[in-house]
Amino acid sequence: MAIRTLLFTPIGTFVLAVLLGALLWVVAPVFIGRLLSLWETFVVTAAIVVLLEWWRRRRLGREREQIESLRDSALW
Repeated sequence: MAIRTLLFTPIGTFVLAVLLGALLWVVAPVFIGRLLSLWETFVVTAAIVVLLEWWRRRRLGREREQIESLRDSALW
């Protein structure tokens, strides 16, 4: 399975969000001078999940519209 295909699955979105949340937890001491607490990490990871899922659905919707437009124009 290609990485691009994996990123557009719900599981791929969740895995990417968890990895980004973990990365944020690791680099937080450098940027804010302290470790993030567990609840802060969960909140940020949940926000990342929501944003990535929104982006994924938006992109899939646009691709669907393009395919329908091509199909409709091919019928004429």
